Amino acid sequence: MLWSPVLTTHFPHSINNCTLTSMIVPPHAHRVLRSYKFKLEKDLRDKLGAQDIDTTCAGLTNDRRDLTYSPEAVKIQSNSVTPEHWASLTDTNIAKAEEQCKASATLCGVIDSILNQCSQDVETQRGKVDLSLEKRAQEIADAKKTLEQHLAKILGEIDAMERNIQELKKTAAAKEGPMKLAHTRLELRSHRPNTELVRDPVQYGLVDEVGGIAGSFGELRDRLSDSEDALRGLIRCQLTLEEDIAVKINSLDIEGQCTDLRKQLTAVSATDTN
Repeated sequence: MLWSPVLTTHFPHSINNCTLTSMIVPPHAHRVLRSYKFKLEKDLRDKLGAQDIDTTCAGLTNDRRDLTYSPEAVKIQSNSVTPEHWASLTDTNIAKAEEQCKASATLCGVIDSILNQCSQDVETQRGKVDLSLEKRAQEIADAKKTLEQHLAKILGEIDAMERNIQELKKTAAAKEGPMKLAHTRLELRSHRPNTELVRDPVQYGLVDEVGGIAGSFGELRDRLSDSEDALRGLIRCQLTLEEDIAVKINSLDIEGQCTDLRKQLTAVSATDTN
């Protein structure tokens, strides 16, 4: 069965079908061509062999010493063919081979057309991808800028929170002196002898003073704890932002490498085409 190039018309002009056509149709056509090449070469070898035999027969003379009797050869072989059949087989092989060559030439034209369309499709897609890469790189750069702005704000809040914590610690440290003083006075006055251990206004005042300072200490501890919790939250946010920014920087680097590589490949492709 001859291969027909009409089959290729069912493949649309697209890259996927271009690949399918290149992978499926040409190998099939190649196999058919090789088959007819084999048949022609075999026919040619047979004819050359027959020609050599006939040439040898034509050159034989009665005085040759190597002449022999061959009674078994004196017959018409059952597997022999008529001259008409011989000529028909030869003409058929040649006709089919020529027909296949024409089909192959048609196929080459179809493949060239498909390859040209594929080249145009690839160029169109390349332009779309370039625009997509450029757009994506800009989106990443914008996201990175937003993250950096937010990070700067967080760093400012961290700095303010650290100063606030230091002020709270200083305030708490400043109250240690009065607290120790009140405790020391109460301790000393607790050793007043006998009936001198009077619950006088001084005693009540010192106890109230200790209570007031202790209350202030409690408020300071609560505020300090809240501030330290907030600081830890800000630091976690800082680390997250810095990690995100690092990812964005890496992504921008990758996008840049992709863009540079695509430019190099495009330049090489253009050079090869020229």
